Amino acid sequence: MMQTKLNVRITESKDIWIDNNLARICLKADVGVIGTLAQPNLTGRIETTEGYIVYLDRKFEITRGVMDFTDPNVINPILDIQAETDIKNYEQPDAEPYHIVFAVTGPADKATITLQSIPALDEANILSLITIGTTREQIFSQSPDKYDTSLKDILLERAEQYSSQKISGYIAGKMANIFDLDDITIEGNLFNFGDSWGPQLVASKQLSKRMKVTYSTRIGYLNEQSIELDYKLTDHFYLQGQADQEGNAGADLIYRVNFK
Repeated sequence: MMQTKLNVRITESKDIWIDNNLARICLKADVGVIGTLAQPNLTGRIETTEGYIVYLDRKFEITRGVMDFTDPNVINPILDIQAETDIKNYEQPDAEPYHIVFAVTGPADKATITLQSIPALDEANILSLITIGTTREQIFSQSPDKYDTSLKDILLERAEQYSSQKISGYIAGKMANIFDLDDITIEGNLFNFGDSWGPQLVASKQLSKRMKVTYSTRIGYLNEQSIELDYKLTDHFYLQGQADQEGNAGADLIYRVNFK
């Protein structure tokens, strides 16, 4: 095996999928398999074209993903990965959500992980917001009596949301298979309905390599429906149209670029 050398090239492969309970990612590969059967190695680049990763019940959409294999002696890619999500603070349900940016850069064995948010928070507070649903400052700024009650309520709410997400994921997966859809998600808390809110169902279908349609409706509130059509004009330009049940419609020309 040490004497059997490898020289295999994989080019322009755009339909490699990682699809499990932690991530759904489409990859484009341009890599070479070198070395020997006993010690194989990779050269080249793998990029993500679309997808998301999941932490607890938080879905982070991947906005940039590049792995460069440059070390000729060991598989240790240079990572440049960025994922984003919006999270509402449990203590401030009416406030604008925090926009969280998660990034991993550098060699895989010494990668640097950073967390940023808009509005700005430090990393400790961002981790608390992602995991518990509120910032550390808001938990510990309360009086001892209020602290016990508040923390208990927060943890119960997060447990409820997490359970809801697991049930929603199972139901959505079954519905996607039955109706031959690319993706179905149920967003929101299945155990928390109100007069003007409820879980939202989002279903999407890739009609062609360039066209994707997305339908969303608020479960239990059929007057809240919308449909969105995305058409890829070029590698960077997209045409996006939206319409709702009241006849409101619009179109946007979107330019997307990755900074490396």
